Amino acid sequence: MLRKLFKKTITKLADEAVKAVEESIGAGKGKEKKKLAVSYVIDKLPVPGIFKPALKVLLSDLIDESIEFAVRRLNAAKSIEFAVRRLNAAKIKK
Repeated sequence: MLRKLFKKTITKLADEAVKAVEESIGAGKGKEKKKLAVSYVIDKLPVPGIFKPALKVLLSDLIDESIEFAVRRLNAAKSIEFAVRRLNAAKIKK
């Protein structure tokens, strides 16, 4: 049950982290961005600070998976947005 609660919270935080890091750093620098995203998630976890280092180790797989999934969703959204802009531009030219 605790893992399920953390999964929901971490998924939400991963989405926030990926968006925030992408806005601040931009394209490229994947390893640096992932490190910042992991730090963001750990810092924002709603637990006392003394437990955060242990949770970082215990939940590292879940955090990594959540961040990777958030990156895929963000990239898919960007692709869709780009395609819609191209379609709209093509309609305007007609």
